[in-house]
Amino acid sequence: MYLQEFYLDFLKEHKYRYILYLFTLLYIPISKVGIPHFYGKLIGYINDKKIIKAFHILIALIGLWFLTQVVHTVSNMVHARFMPKFVEFFRTRMIDNIFEKYSTNFEDLQIGDTIAKIIKSPWILEDVFDTMENAAFNNFLVVVSSFIYLFLYSKILGITYAFSMICVTLIGVFFVNECTDTVQISEHIFDRTHEEIEDTLSNLISIYTSNKVGHESGRIKILSKYIYDTQRSKLKCFGKYRIRFTIVFVIVFAILNILSFTIYLRKDISIATLSAIIIINYSLLSSFMGVYYQTKHIIDLKGRIEVFINYLNKLPKKNNVGNDEISNTNNGVNIELKDVYFSYSPKKYILNGVNLTIKAGENVALVGKIGSGKSTTAKLLVRLFDFDKGEIFYNGVPIKSLSLENIRSHFRYIPQHPKLFNRTLFENIIYAVNRNVSKEEVLSLIKSLDIPEVYTTFKDKMDMSVGKNGSKLSGGQRQVVWLLRALLTRPSVIILDEPTASMDNKSKVEVTKLVKKLGENSTIILITHDDILLDYVDRKITFKDGVIVDSN
Repeated sequence: MYLQEFYLDFLKEHKYRYILYLFTLLYIPISKVGIPHFYGKLIGYINDKKIIKAFHILIALIGLWFLTQVVHTVSNMVHARFMPKFVEFFRTRMIDNIFEKYSTNFEDLQIGDTIAKIIKSPWILEDVFDTMENAAFNNFLVVVSSFIYLFLYSKILGITYAFSMICVTLIGVFFVNECTDTVQISEHIFDRTHEEIEDTLSNLISIYTSNKVGHESGRIKILSKYIYDTQRSKLKCFGKYRIRFTIVFVIVFAILNILSFTIYLRKDISIATLSAIIIINYSLLSSFMGVYYQTKHIIDLKGRIEVFINYLNKLPKKNNVGNDEISNTNNGVNIELKDVYFSYSPKKYILNGVNLTIKAGENVALVGKIGSGKSTTAKLLVRLFDFDKGEIFYNGVPIKSLSLENIRSHFRYIPQHPKLFNRTLFENIIYAVNRNVSKEEVLSLIKSLDIPEVYTTFKDKMDMSVGKNGSKLSGGQRQVVWLLRALLTRPSVIILDEPTASMDNKSKVEVTKLVKKLGENSTIILITHDDILLDYVDRKITFKDGVIVDSN
């Protein structure tokens, strides 16, 4: 369904260019049947010593050859303009689709597998277009035009040719049915290996500090061995059918030529027609050999497409998202959770009927042991997850009736381990800001916060890349970047998940200053066990086993 939608949407946007592309494929019957026909005529006139007519046919051949080259060149030019647009279109649609599907459950996204699909999918679908040209249009036009030509000169020859094509088609069907499974298995293992490598390279610090390089290398080798075995099975299946195709092609070629020669001996056709038929038969043999390679390509393509379709079908269903907006936000946002349940799996609830009210402008801390439900509650508030039962209200409006854009414009969630884009520091700071912000404004803001070391460091690094995930900055500095985003956007509610965890005292002081500054105009919800931050809040809300046991 997804693929059909993608194709149809693209063809609607580029229908005239595609029609032109199909029209240019008319060079195929001209080159495969028309030119051999005139070659036969040329040989016949030369044999009959009709030199003038032979010369005219030669001129016609040169004209036909020139025409086919021009049309073929135009076809390639249209294709060259057509396919890059298709690749761009599909990759954009694919990424947009992932953004949409994972908007409320992004943590389920398998990054390595998804990257593999995003990279491969446009080229897979480009292969579909090429296969349609080569296997469908090309072969179809050759088969039909050749059959008509042969049938017009000899019904027996035409029927023999048609029967031969049916046999070749049946072998191709058996070929596809028998060998496709090995391709699907190979694709699954390849993508799994990609996911495994991505996960491994994301945990290099654990590998190096635990002396597990050999262990991880062994894991990848095992997966590589699986790929080798499936590739071997696939090639073994291909080789078996290569032999079958060869036998059938040679038999068909021999029968057609013997029949043609027999018909000539009966003087039912001229030497010119015999020459044309032999040339066409030889051309058909080349086409038949191409059928094997095209069928092999179709098997590869079919397997990859089915794996890709399975991936698309397993994407999360789009959750119900409303279009309403939070009302009366001038005085902030009142938050109310009523009997909220949430589970990652059906067997165990992480939240068991949570009831909670947080007034606009109130600063609260969510405390409790690991796994008690604090971070889950925070993510539900910005709808990074969807709860199973109950309701969440913002100023009396149910959260599921609100648009995600509206919720996330009023709420800012800052994770415990914030990541940054591999872009400049300035780009990362203003990432969430929907207005023009200058570097001077950012530096002036930092200077006003009385955190001189941050000011000096950020001033020097403002135009420098921060590295992948912000690796060139410390954990505290990455936290500061996210806090600066919040200061520049002034959301109604700011949720901070362990903002000072694993920080030295100096970084804690800097972050605490920023949190207090944020609290001047926003509701602050802290998930923390830091005594400095706990002294700042109006009340503590204690979680235990998915319920609130104290909210004073």
